[in-house]
Amino acid sequence: RALPGAYADTAALRYLYAPAVLPSMASASGGLGGERLLFGSDFPLVGQAAALAEIRGSGLEEAALRRVLGENAGRLLGGTSA
Repeated sequence: RALPGAYADTAALRYLYAPAVLPSMASASGGLGGERLLFGSDFPLVGQAAALAEIRGSGLEEAALRRVLGENAGRLLGGTSA
């Protein structure tokens, strides 16, 4: 991993990519591995409910979904996930 401290978020995903790219981002060799991908809604441009629906419908495996929706942020910020 060339940038071990780098993270990415899902904000503006609908404007930049199709949500279907999430599984590839999370599992690609040398990619984020689902460990450094964070949920972001890009509110107020995209509401939280719509952003959550996109992430949940993206095809991410359940474990990766849990990480993206909270566990990664909790670990990054030194707390616990919700």
